[in-house]
Amino acid sequence: MKQLINKDTGELTLNNGFVVTKETKLNDLLKKFGKDKFRQSEYADDYYSLPQTKIDEYYVIFGFEFKDEKLKKISFQVETEPIKREAWTSQRDLETKWIAQQMNDKSNFIWNMKIAGRHYHLQYNWGCIGVYYDFKNGTFDSGLFYDK
Repeated sequence: MKQLINKDTGELTLNNGFVVTKETKLNDLLKKFGKDKFRQSEYADDYYSLPQTKIDEYYVIFGFEFKDEKLKKISFQVETEPIKREAWTSQRDLETKWIAQQMNDKSNFIWNMKIAGRHYHLQYNWGCIGVYYDFKNGTFDSGLFYDK
């Protein structure tokens, strides 16, 4: 499996070799990929995504959330076939497996939906990464979050 995430720094290396760090600005991404490739969310002014790309056996959509010009979060949608679902209908097991492989986590996390507040979470000195369940609306969110 192609290693995209550096667990020591939280940097994400995209398929074309472009490295996204917590210092990456929206303009950096727009310059690299072009405004025509980047899609701004209709629900949030500070969220942008790239079209899905095939990486090894996975199809991945990367989303980028900014706050005050700073990169706050990188979201992941991961599938084994071309993605046709909404972002909030996560494939929690597949995304958990993909993140565990990226981060070299050998804990073999198993989802138990009977336990409140359950989520797959890995903490690092640069921030955290994981798959998080929102009991209020029944959705999952997979992402890498940078500390302030």
